Amino acid sequence: MPKPGDVVTVDFAGATGLKRRPVVVVSSGQYHRERPDVIVAVLTTNVAAATAASD
Repeated sequence: MPKPGDVVTVDFAGATGLKRRPVVVVSSGQYHRERPDVIVAVLTTNVAAATAASD
């Protein structure tokens, strides 16, 4: 099971097929003990499209 802060890759379905992207695990250890899923945030180097502080 990945730990909070781990960077892993995930396959995302797109219009032209699957694309592997890096993500960081943001769910906590307690969440992992109680749930069968993991919450992740996608990582990118393309910050030009960011329009808000939370992007």
